[in-house]
Amino acid sequence: MPEYSFVFCVDEAGDDGIERVRPLDEDGASEYFVMAGVLYSAHRNQEIVSFVSSLKKKIGINFHDTIHFRDLDDNYKNIILSDIANFKIGIVCVVSNKRNMRGYRNRRVEERSSMYRNGRKFVPKINWFYNNILRYLIESATEECSRLNNIHYSGKDRKLKTIIEYRKGFSYTQTRNYLRKLEIESRPRSYFNSKRRPIFSVLDIDGLEGVRSSQHAGLQLADCVASAIYQAIDHDRFKILKTEYIAALMPRFIKRGGEIKGYGFKLLPEPFGAPLTLEQKTILRALGYR
Repeated sequence: MPEYSFVFCVDEAGDDGIERVRPLDEDGASEYFVMAGVLYSAHRNQEIVSFVSSLKKKIGINFHDTIHFRDLDDNYKNIILSDIANFKIGIVCVVSNKRNMRGYRNRRVEERSSMYRNGRKFVPKINWFYNNILRYLIESATEECSRLNNIHYSGKDRKLKTIIEYRKGFSYTQTRNYLRKLEIESRPRSYFNSKRRPIFSVLDIDGLEGVRSSQHAGLQLADCVASAIYQAIDHDRFKILKTEYIAALMPRFIKRGGEIKGYGFKLLPEPFGAPLTLEQKTILRALGYR
């Protein structure tokens, strides 16, 4: 048995860039950034592999090929989402509309991270936006694991392992250090600082790692979930939204007190003030947003 009892596989869809943001900037990054994770018990690792293999068989790709949801035709996408909806995993998602973040720079983090090379000051690439979105995702995932620990393990702090889709040039050390810093300090509320915190007694910070989706079945499920939600929410990118994708996944979003809003599905910023189409409003109402 692994040293952890829960696995959380995370992927994203859309761009996390905020210097320029569509539709405010024609050549900007996507208006929405979606990060999603699938949560399951570690003893089910082989079951996850078998399930993803069954999906590949249904959509006609080889066992050693990787599922990329965005590249599939609509029929295959619907097949995958239908099967995921009936498979026992928990889905956690954070959807960020980046209009109000356009051009924002976290100068405090930049200054703290600045370095000198050959006598000249420079700021290395910092993943602060991505890390803060991930933090929200982990808040819900660790709370859910803590709840399950109370039910199944007499309240013992069985650990959660987080696996992130590999990103070239991404500093996972920086992400782990960010989580360690969160663990030891308190911050005032802001866009990224709510009353909640990850439950660090559950979270295995050192075990967080980046893995290619081709090497991990759980990450291929996370890809499907993140891409489906992105195609259902970013009107500027897709024009014709597939809101039925979110509706299909509704049974798998984790709930707190019977509610998905703010737990299995979190919308940022809070309060949310970006313009919405009727389609977007309708699906968000179904998730509990008014």
